Amino acid sequence: MNDESLLKLLNRINNNFYVGVVGSVRCGKSLFIKRFMELKVLPHINNSILKDKIIDELPQSSDGKSIMTVEPKFIPSNEISITVDGMNLNVRLVDSVGYVIPSALGYYTDEGPRYVKTPWFSEPIPFKEAALIGTKKVITNHSTLGILMTSDGSIGDFTKEDYLSVLDEMVEELKKLDKPFVIVVNSTRPNGSEAKKMCDDLMQKYNVSTIAISALDMTENDIDNILLLALNEFDILELNIKIPSYIEGLSDNNKYKIYFNQMIKDTVTQYKKFKDIDLIKNRLSEYDHVNKVVIEEIDPSIGLATMCIEIDNSVYDDILNDLLGDVKTKGEFITMIEKYKEAYEGYKAYKQAILEANSSGYGITYPTKEDLILEAPEMIKEGSRYGVKIKATAPCIHMIKIDVSSVFEPIIGSMEQTQSFIETLKNEKDIWDLEIFGRKISDCLNDGIKYKINSYPAKAREKLGVTLGKIVNNSQGGMIAIIL
Repeated sequence: MNDESLLKLLNRINNNFYVGVVGSVRCGKSLFIKRFMELKVLPHINNSILKDKIIDELPQSSDGKSIMTVEPKFIPSNEISITVDGMNLNVRLVDSVGYVIPSALGYYTDEGPRYVKTPWFSEPIPFKEAALIGTKKVITNHSTLGILMTSDGSIGDFTKEDYLSVLDEMVEELKKLDKPFVIVVNSTRPNGSEAKKMCDDLMQKYNVSTIAISALDMTENDIDNILLLALNEFDILELNIKIPSYIEGLSDNNKYKIYFNQMIKDTVTQYKKFKDIDLIKNRLSEYDHVNKVVIEEIDPSIGLATMCIEIDNSVYDDILNDLLGDVKTKGEFITMIEKYKEAYEGYKAYKQAILEANSSGYGITYPTKEDLILEAPEMIKEGSRYGVKIKATAPCIHMIKIDVSSVFEPIIGSMEQTQSFIETLKNEKDIWDLEIFGRKISDCLNDGIKYKINSYPAKAREKLGVTLGKIVNNSQGGMIAIIL
């Protein structure tokens, strides 16, 4: 396994190379396992006794319609550890009982269905049941990767249609088990147009990576190609999609932030496997305002993919106009930014107090070093010792939230008219814009609130400020009484 991608595959499966080979009967599963072991495993075993033992355990294959594998077989019987390109890995393949093709021989006897032994039941079970249960057990409990074998009908006595007749059921079952798997078409002419067309048709129908090989003449390169396809069938574990920082910096209720977030969500929820990376890229590229999508990083060994979305410059200009107004020149832009900076610096001093006033009804701003006003230092005497009195004052703004009520009492007419109007108010979605006698309800109520606020005498406001100053500067935690 000299290809770097194959080493990444081993890393993805934690070096546990457990392959479940499933499929219909007489499609070449046993031959595939035999050739795989001969090409990829046995050359890396230095213990001659262990090597001979594994060779004796290799499955046998033959021509004809008679079923050969009548019970699941683990090869080798116990997993072994080998070293490939400096990487240690545990290896075991499983030869599963095949799904029955109706014209196959050996799954039915004169006395009824043929019963076979399995590792999962103490008693023999019908052949068809063994194939179904065996596939589930092999893929779920004994495999990190699945190989689904089928054929184009060129390898023996069954036709392409015979193999296809059971493929739907097998693919559906494997997808339910949610394990990565590839479809391998066993053919005597794997590079021929018919085999290639069959692979294309199966990929289109099942959305599963498919490859044609000759199990009898299988090479190391064939196996590497199969495992490379398998790598693409693993799930994406982490997908990072980068958008310009000026989009990320927008508030969550901004129209562009909402648009691009929804675009990404709608796209990524449709795809989950590594083979879908290009599909995700192409789908994102189709959206408005997207110039192009660039794949920055792909690391199948940890399931990571990162791509970057480049957005039209017009979006940036539109965002600035929404935030700053119609800015036509760079000079206007700089002037606006300076004003916003000045306003923001002022807001920062009051931000926490405003939040506290809104939440608890009372907020306080705390002075900074720049706010301190230093008085002249004075000498003080304490007993026989002398010291210095350093005094400073600083503004401390107190924010008090109060609920100001306002009442609007229009005379409508009769009781029935008034009741009807009340029902209208209850059902009105935007009551504040509803007009009564030519004026909006919101304006009428706001006028009442403004009147109360403006009626609060300036002298009383001044006295309240003085009182708060005395409370803060002179209070020792005792009782405070305010007489109105």
